Amino acid sequence: MRRLGGIDAAFLGMETHEVHAHVVAVSIYDPSTSPHDFDEDHAKRLLLSKLDKIPAFHRRLVNVPGSFTLPYWIDDPDFDIDAHVFSRQIEAPGGRMELTAALTDISERGLDRNRPQWELHVLTGLEGGRVAHALKMHHAAVDGATGVAITQTLNSLDPDDVEIGPPAIWPPDSVPSAWEMLRRGIGDTVGTARTLISVERDILGLLPRVVKAFIGSGPAPVRTVPRLSFNQAISPNRSLAYTHLDFAAVRGVSKATGTTINDVVLAICAIALRDWLTQRDELPDKSVIAGVPVSTRAATESTDSNQVTAVLAALPVHLDDPLEVLRLVAADMERQKKAIGEAPADLTEKIASLLPPIAVGIGAALVGLTRMNNFVPMPFNLGISNVPGSREPLYCTGALLVGQFGFGFFPHGAGLNITLDSHVDTFDISLMTCPDLVDNLWDLADALPAALTTLMEAVETLPAPQKAVPAKAVRAVEAPVSDKSGDAEVIVDAVSRPRKKQPVQTR
Repeated sequence: MRRLGGIDAAFLGMETHEVHAHVVAVSIYDPSTSPHDFDEDHAKRLLLSKLDKIPAFHRRLVNVPGSFTLPYWIDDPDFDIDAHVFSRQIEAPGGRMELTAALTDISERGLDRNRPQWELHVLTGLEGGRVAHALKMHHAAVDGATGVAITQTLNSLDPDDVEIGPPAIWPPDSVPSAWEMLRRGIGDTVGTARTLISVERDILGLLPRVVKAFIGSGPAPVRTVPRLSFNQAISPNRSLAYTHLDFAAVRGVSKATGTTINDVVLAICAIALRDWLTQRDELPDKSVIAGVPVSTRAATESTDSNQVTAVLAALPVHLDDPLEVLRLVAADMERQKKAIGEAPADLTEKIASLLPPIAVGIGAALVGLTRMNNFVPMPFNLGISNVPGSREPLYCTGALLVGQFGFGFFPHGAGLNITLDSHVDTFDISLMTCPDLVDNLWDLADALPAALTTLMEAVETLPAPQKAVPAKAVRAVEAPVSDKSGDAEVIVDAVSRPRKKQPVQTR
């Protein structure tokens, strides 16, 4: 048994009929180089062989009676792979509209709290014979680092690593009685009192350092959040879209301007949002605020629980100079990183662990029931996540991973999420919104590559020693965006090498 972290439990508590607190990671494969049939049976055999390496796949929840303290994970004694892996054929012609229609249906359905918090959907029928694995996991069981670790476990750097091992053996737990969980809950309450004292000490010691960090970076801007059409109470419905950027182009802008890749990504989002909001006739006269998750996990720490905090990034959509947008984004992020660096890495986790799950659940239900975000604003307009992936090609039993998208989630009042996954030489970008609030999400998806082109053209005006955007990257970004009904292929397969299918070897 293992107790959930405070952030993990908060993700469980905030989930309601309208707010789905799971994420969907989509991996698109070219199975032509694999000796296996990429079907549901293949996925089940692969996952069973890896279960001992992915604890989240065989853990389920056990609550403390009354939910007055954090729940626990146990290794499920009744684990059944058939309850977690499914398959479906998407509609013809298998382009990006048909793929996102299937993913939307998957995203709108919750997970069974009585089982481990994940599902894998094998989606066939994509153009070019490609197959997508849509892994849906509750955010209580996964964060960005955990997702990267799972991707590394299910894939290999070796294209010839095609064998699937026997089912893994892992020791299941017995289901604890209500009395045992009550006893644990009472004991945990004593620990919560100690945490409260620790949090108070951390905050009192932190305030002077944070103020000093902000003052040392210049005067802090007065920040208010504009009200936009997607900053309202949401429904259970979802709308998805995706696109991609050339990683070399993003890196070239970063080098040319002395900014980070994350700064460039946020500036691209700001430029695209400006064009999109102008099209929607709701461009504000101030910055749009993005909630940006930041990992607090040390490189040597376990990936068993969420270890994140967040910053509120100002995206100056009201400015039309792309280089000024990038400069302001970079300055704002530098200021906030200094402030975060002053805080204990586990402060957010400590604060979250003080919240009784029942209180979080009641609060989330009241927010949805009263629709209060129709008149009470959130501290941010949208969420933007940047998840670093492998810079080397990955293969799943010989099949090349050609695209990877992570569809996040959003709460009431902030009904738009953009997630960027870097993969080899590509940024794969996924977008999610509530269709009751936004009806043109694909327009925003198409605006993102155009925004990168705009930023690169601005970099070309800099003095020659500062320019470092590769010509190849410029050509890649200037390529036209595919038609909405076009190919589901997300990157050009320039790294795969054709290999004949070999018969599967049986043991």
